[in-house]
Amino acid sequence: MADEAETPKVEEEKADETEKKPVVYEGCAAGKYNWDDAKKGENADKDIQGEAITKYSWADGKKLVSIYIELDGLDDVADDALVVDSSEKAVSLTITSIGGKKRRFAISGLSE
Repeated sequence: MADEAETPKVEEEKADETEKKPVVYEGCAAGKYNWDDAKKGENADKDIQGEAITKYSWADGKKLVSIYIELDGLDDVADDALVVDSSEKAVSLTITSIGGKKRRFAISGLSE
């Protein structure tokens, strides 16, 4: 009977040891779940107000692809302030001055 009383204590100690171990992620997930601080309800694009245009949509046709970009004040930009460059595997649009900022949209690595 003394052995039966000691057995639950050993199991309880094992359970305590497993609870105290921190979760360690390895490989690709190592940085995925480690955030410095959680921020809720803030504008996710606040830190990229400068150069990159990341919000766009596109439509795929039979021979052409259309890219749609909406920005505040885009209708007021002069045509000579828009610079478009395209090749077989890349496309870019540069707006030299919109709201006092230079903005750029670019996609590279396109396939045929």
